[in-house]
Amino acid sequence: MPARVIIAVGVALGVAIAIYAYAASRPNYPPDTGLRVDPFSVQSPEPAVSDLRDAIQDMIAARLMAAELGAGQVLRGEVGGTPERLTIEAVLGRARARVQGNADSLPYLTDRLTARLLAVQAARDSEELAALTATSLPALRAYLAGRQAYRRGRLGAASEASEHFERALFLDSTFALAGLRLAEIAVRFGMAEGDERWKLDAIWQLRDRLRPADRALLEAYLGPRFPHSATLAELIAAGERATFVAPHRVEAWHMAGVSFFRFGPRIGYPGWEARAAEAFQRAFALDSTEIFPLQYLLLLAAVQGDRVAVGRYAALHRSYPVGGQQTEFIQWVAATMQGDSAALAQLRRRITEMSGVSLQSIVEWSENLGVGLEDADRAARAYDNRTTSAGQRRSVIVRLVPFLLNRGRPGAASRLLATAERGFGQAADVGVLEFRIYAALYWDGDSSEAAAAARSLEAYLGGAPVPLGQVRDRQTAACALAHWRLATGDLAGAGAALERMRRLGATSAARPVESMPLCAAAAAAQLAAARRRPDAAAALARLHGLLAAGSDVQQLFPTVATAIAIRLYEARGDRHHALALARRRTFWWNWLLSTPLREEGRLAALVGDTAGAIRAYQHYLALRSDPEPRLRPDIERVQAELGALTSRRPVSPGP
Repeated sequence: MPARVIIAVGVALGVAIAIYAYAASRPNYPPDTGLRVDPFSVQSPEPAVSDLRDAIQDMIAARLMAAELGAGQVLRGEVGGTPERLTIEAVLGRARARVQGNADSLPYLTDRLTARLLAVQAARDSEELAALTATSLPALRAYLAGRQAYRRGRLGAASEASEHFERALFLDSTFALAGLRLAEIAVRFGMAEGDERWKLDAIWQLRDRLRPADRALLEAYLGPRFPHSATLAELIAAGERATFVAPHRVEAWHMAGVSFFRFGPRIGYPGWEARAAEAFQRAFALDSTEIFPLQYLLLLAAVQGDRVAVGRYAALHRSYPVGGQQTEFIQWVAATMQGDSAALAQLRRRITEMSGVSLQSIVEWSENLGVGLEDADRAARAYDNRTTSAGQRRSVIVRLVPFLLNRGRPGAASRLLATAERGFGQAADVGVLEFRIYAALYWDGDSSEAAAAARSLEAYLGGAPVPLGQVRDRQTAACALAHWRLATGDLAGAGAALERMRRLGATSAARPVESMPLCAAAAAAQLAAARRRPDAAAALARLHGLLAAGSDVQQLFPTVATAIAIRLYEARGDRHHALALARRRTFWWNWLLSTPLREEGRLAALVGDTAGAIRAYQHYLALRSDPEPRLRPDIERVQAELGALTSRRPVSPGP
């Protein structure tokens, strides 16, 4: 058989295979897909290439439709060359792509071309384009779907965005950009359990595949010394550094704003409010389709009491077609701050239908702002009633036990805590037993429950078993015992427990709980003060240094250590320093919020800051507007002090 005949047969067969593959896999799409396909031109005299034109343009269109393009997109292109050296060029918006290859590899060629079109459209710089074009089309589509869900506010520990990003990383285990987005979600919204930290370890291993801008973002999320824990000061600096490396990236400004907002007030960072506002405004200016910078601007305005700005941001928020999982929460903040009774009534009727994220946020931010606490009670009940699984119950414990204690309901908090099958989870720095001790010492909890918890911890350290979630680990148990013994005057026992904790930390192969250095420093400072040792001032300075650097705001002990430092500074006669510490708090994870507010009011009155004392006492009384009977005498005392302050009568704050 002549060679040209063989070639002709091969060409025909290749074309036939390509058309068959197209026809066999061609799905039916709804007519309203947002994509218009103009007929591709044919720049070849070969009839076989003309025969392939429809198949090529439909295959590209099908792949683009699967990526959920926005409306108004137009696909144009041309086909040329020969079946053996087929050339396909396509244009989608500002994106242009060209591939070349044999017609019998048509699915592969159209995959490559589609991936290039999508990558060029999505990339904001050459670094991101290089990363997006290095992965497969299925992984790229999953990643872009995750990014769209992110923009619409559909993100969290188990959300549409995280599912898409996890799928992208599953499809391509080297796709570092997908890992970067998962790291951001994990850091901002938490992980289901501490034992899922291996995911962050795996993502960190991909950092060398990231370009400088994305590597700076990863360090802003996880800290520059990961897997070692970063201080809050280091996280703020890393977020700011990301804006220097990638000033054109909305994520950089967004994360810088989040770090200033979440961590700045905790460590007393100068000008954190202005820095957070500037960062969020820059993020919103770069990409106004992302809803989270706008939501943070609204919350920041609410914290500052700027009702005009709240109204302005709320109007912008309403213009978004899809507001995400926090839509009802943002509406609630705006209505509450503006006193919109009609909007509030409508929201209250829907409270049982709200997303879990909105219910959690209403609970937490009512505490932060000292407003709408009755709505928070409703949200807490709705959130509690809808949980069924053990993981969901853990989330209820983490969110609602602190809420009940801040509300002045230690009995209700204790009963809810008794239902905890898994305690506070491995991400926490306490189990149920350690928590009962700290709640009794610093949060108006039950001292008899704390005494029983101390006995159980002693037995546990002696080898007795405890149910899951009752104790975090041996170090946390020893440290809680040290603090209990300090409170009961057993200084020798406290010193022994502290030494035991240090030995456990030195010999354990497990990853240490982040707040344990702070726990040890707080116990050591109290012990030095109680024994009137000459190094007491130095011990307090070490504790203050750790507090100034900051540690995980999701954990309890940083707030406990702050309460301890407040007492120690006041005992040394330094009320101004004690007051400054009382005013350091975060607007997330409201551990121990009521106690520092009460101390702030008392200390502010003592140093002559009447306006500050009034604000703190009003916030405290709003939190405890419906306390349990045991706490009513304390509420009445604060009410009397507030009355004296507002009437400008001399005031004698309580002990």
